[in-house]
Amino acid sequence: MGWVSMQRNFQSLLRIPAQMCEADVELVAPGRYYNRRLCADNVWEIDVCSDIMDEVAQLFHEDSPFAEVIAGMKEPYDVISTRVGDFFAQRVSWDSNIAWVSVDEEASFRHFADVFQRLRLAERFAHVVPHTRNLQLYSSFFVVRTWCKSHNFHQDYKPPVGTDALTLITPLRDFTEKESFHLTYRARDATSDRRWDSRYEYRKGKAIVFGSQFEHSTEPGEGHNGECHAFLCFTFGTDEQSRWTQIARTLDTQSRIVAHPNGQLVLSHLGREIERIVNEQRQAADEGEHRQVESEPSLPLGGYGAAEEEEVFLSGGYGLLRKPGEEKHGLIKAEL
Repeated sequence: MGWVSMQRNFQSLLRIPAQMCEADVELVAPGRYYNRRLCADNVWEIDVCSDIMDEVAQLFHEDSPFAEVIAGMKEPYDVISTRVGDFFAQRVSWDSNIAWVSVDEEASFRHFADVFQRLRLAERFAHVVPHTRNLQLYSSFFVVRTWCKSHNFHQDYKPPVGTDALTLITPLRDFTEKESFHLTYRARDATSDRRWDSRYEYRKGKAIVFGSQFEHSTEPGEGHNGECHAFLCFTFGTDEQSRWTQIARTLDTQSRIVAHPNGQLVLSHLGREIERIVNEQRQAADEGEHRQVESEPSLPLGGYGAAEEEEVFLSGGYGLLRKPGEEKHGLIKAEL
């Protein structure tokens, strides 16, 4: 049954549990599911293959390509080269040393698209996400942190997104620290207005997947003896380009490149701003002007749709990461 037909027959659909993902999840309204076990909206816990995750963990830890990210980046942005391609790292100005390390060229994107496919995520969430043909992978990340001082509750997507886009996060290994530094989320009772803070503990072989209306935060704490908590993260969802505007309010500043629902791998809003600043600096250098184009170049800070209508900027110049005349990748467009 197609998505449109399912929406038209909504009353009967209410009785169908999300069996491919979790038996305790049921549809309660269009684009809104309730998880009875976790007592929250639009959230699932699924099994992921430990052998595949071991492969991903090996990439992250072998030869320490991400050592600077783990130790603490000196710049707000950095480029990391690995055997599967380049990654783009950015710090996020939360009360934590968290960094997002996203795929940054077609080679690394395709490598993690293969992991996404092998985990059968598109198949497992096909009944949850409205789509025409297939679910689309938007981006892949490593999320890295060693400490967090306070909560920063947010929802990844604005309410209109519903389940058009989802975020998956799963740890690369089990962590020594068990009592703190995992996930706090807002739970609610399905039949009343009672709400409370609940706790989710990350475990290897398990992934938490969520859409809009799932309010959560990193739990304050720190890794045992400085242990790095590293995660694999996927953002994925609909293949219908008309739904991108709302999704982009979150995903257009999380990485330098992003795949749109139509499969085009392009520069994100953040990526376009980086290119603008780099080109302006290059032009100024060509004209013999030994100065910054702007007194303090600012780039949009990667963030979620939590800060209502707020646009946050992070100072920094990605152009400083390149040698004069060096090209990164140029605009990447590829049917994926």
